[in-house]
Amino acid sequence: MKVRNAFCWMIVGSAVTFFALTWSQHNALGSIPETVSAVEAATSRSTIIAASPGRVEGASEPVEVGAAADGVIQSVLVKEGQFVERGAMLAQIACLDVQAELQQAMADHDAAQQRLSRLLAGSRPEEREFAAQKVKTAKAVLAEASKYYERIKPLAAEDAIPQVSLDKARRDFEVAQSQVEESLRNQRIVDASPMKEDAARAGAEVSSAAARVHMIQEKLNKYLVRAPISGTITRSFAKPGESFSTIMPKPLFTISDVSLRRVRAQIDERDIAMVKIGQMVEITAEAFPGRTFKGTVAHVYPALGRKTVVTGDPAEKTDRDVLEALISLKSDALALPLGLRVSTQFFQ
Repeated sequence: MKVRNAFCWMIVGSAVTFFALTWSQHNALGSIPETVSAVEAATSRSTIIAASPGRVEGASEPVEVGAAADGVIQSVLVKEGQFVERGAMLAQIACLDVQAELQQAMADHDAAQQRLSRLLAGSRPEEREFAAQKVKTAKAVLAEASKYYERIKPLAAEDAIPQVSLDKARRDFEVAQSQVEESLRNQRIVDASPMKEDAARAGAEVSSAAARVHMIQEKLNKYLVRAPISGTITRSFAKPGESFSTIMPKPLFTISDVSLRRVRAQIDERDIAMVKIGQMVEITAEAFPGRTFKGTVAHVYPALGRKTVVTGDPAEKTDRDVLEALISLKSDALALPLGLRVSTQFFQ
């Protein structure tokens, strides 16, 4: 009896085990199509249709800054990583000769301005007073000479005095008249306004001197290296004591707007039709293993150019034409240094 009961329990256990195995296999087979469908849907939504190399840059292309005049670098006023406003002075080229020339030109301008002011102001009060006093004195002498001449004329007519005395009195009277006329002319000259020709000539001298000062100041400004844009000094090549030549110029500074990051991707000419504005992009870099940076295509250039970003792969073809596209990245991409070589993947 006991043996029969044990055999029955064995049969029941086998049946339960078979049923459980059958049920689990059925559920597993039924779930496979659902899983495959989900994967296929995800893949269709994020299919990589193109890939290209690129380099990281700031909000604008890097600007290389040089000087506009030859000379020796006297001082460098900024350092790498420093933010500068547009127009800020970055360095100065030695220009002692131009500074001396400017001082001389400013002195000449001041002298010309003073001459014009004196001309327009006319004679000084002292000169006017002196001219008036000369007229007064000359008139007094004339009055005395006239009185004396009139007194001796009757005496000469009666032969009471020699003729020589009459002639002398008349001559003194005429000289006194001439002195009065001369003093009056001098007074009119002293009190007169400047001639238009003199004023115009003096004004022209002032304008010429001012133009020369402005010209030398503009020349002096060429010895000052200023920032053409607001941004961060990413590279500084200038060193005090080094010479700079405009014949064979080289950049002294590189300025970039590092407030955000973007990638300049170089798309192979075979993949041009697959890239469009607004397309989703993922960026990867060997310097950041395991991390991806998302972005979108912001601009596609209208003309092709030569390839400048190479991966170092010996099998890579560098003689192909490429189309550049700018990819805007999210704020988490600020960790990417400027100039870093990256790989870009364009999704459908």
